[in-house]
Amino acid sequence: MGGSPQPINLVSLSSTTRSQRIRRRRQIKTGKRPRRIAMKRGSRRRFGGLEGSRRPRNEVGRRVEVLKKLIPSSSDSMGLDGLFRETADYIVALEMRVKVMQIMVKALSTV
Repeated sequence: MGGSPQPINLVSLSSTTRSQRIRRRRQIKTGKRPRRIAMKRGSRRRFGGLEGSRRPRNEVGRRVEVLKKLIPSSSDSMGLDGLFRETADYIVALEMRVKVMQIMVKALSTV
């Protein structure tokens, strides 16, 4: 274990990624084994690893962009709080339009 590092097999390097090769070079230079524990992809997702934590952020961002397109007075410069305030105001305005139209329908149907 404490002896000299093992030679690199050039055939195996061709199928590895660049980051794996760099890690292997560092390991050989220092003579130390990496302390990182490898996990399967499924368990990374299950325990909230990198793959699982990125997805919701992108999904929320996508939904915010859709909301910006739906609200007529929204601009890119307003933050999330401004966007939500504008959304609430827009919903109230739409509800008022619906009530006015319902009153108009009742008034016109009785004539």
